[in-house]
Amino acid sequence: VITGLEALLGPGAPEYLEAEGICPGFIAFQASGQEGFGYDPIFFYPGVGQHMAQMEPELKNFISHRGRAMRQLACKLGDLFLAQPTT
Repeated sequence: VITGLEALLGPGAPEYLEAEGICPGFIAFQASGQEGFGYDPIFFYPGVGQHMAQMEPELKNFISHRGRAMRQLACKLGDLFLAQPTT
């Protein structure tokens, strides 16, 4: 599963920053778990040996494609703001 995120920035900054999050896994033959939404009951993540719907929300958010992309974007935003001259 892949997610792309973009951030639009103001004057004096790049037009946008991009981030990509990838969560490797596969679609299982049977659903399992009660948490999450969408494909979570059938998306199996081999890194922890569970379907996304079986995971605690904190773990799922940490390893999910959205969580990975958001952390990457947050780092890029932090680097951008640290690089800005102070007045």
